[in-house]
Amino acid sequence: MPAPDRRSRRHRRSLWPLTAVLLILAVDYALVRTLVLDRVMLLTRGRRAGARVVERNSQFTREPTTFYSHPSYAVTYTFQVRGRAYGHRQAIDKHDFAAMRKGAEVEIVYDPGDPRNSALAGSLQPLGVALSAAVLLAANAAAGLAWRARRRVRRRPVHKGSGP
Repeated sequence: MPAPDRRSRRHRRSLWPLTAVLLILAVDYALVRTLVLDRVMLLTRGRRAGARVVERNSQFTREPTTFYSHPSYAVTYTFQVRGRAYGHRQAIDKHDFAAMRKGAEVEIVYDPGDPRNSALAGSLQPLGVALSAAVLLAANAAAGLAWRARRRVRRRPVHKGSGP
């Protein structure tokens, strides 16, 4: 079996950056869709409805590297659209959690095309949606700059014979 030439090895090695970029784009699409696009759609085309809180959850999660534990809060609510019942669980902050009791009526916004996509009306703030998008864009820009800096460092020639 003949030994592979250097050009074919280099070609095989050059596919991993493309794979990494495609993976990052897929993750970005999923994050943008869940963090931004669904919220923008609910803000622009969503319909308001009344819902009932059926469950409240609070739990403490411990950070694996520290002794610090922090609480997380969530509520589950149910609502009806065209005679069909839907439910959704949503994370909320401590103040909203304290204000919501089991059985309380809350206002939600749902997607008329897919009522499973819904959110508490108070959680859909345009500024919050814009900040989510800005943070995601900044993270992508930082990752891109880090990638370019890494490539520049790898391509710098090492001068032999130069010492202190």
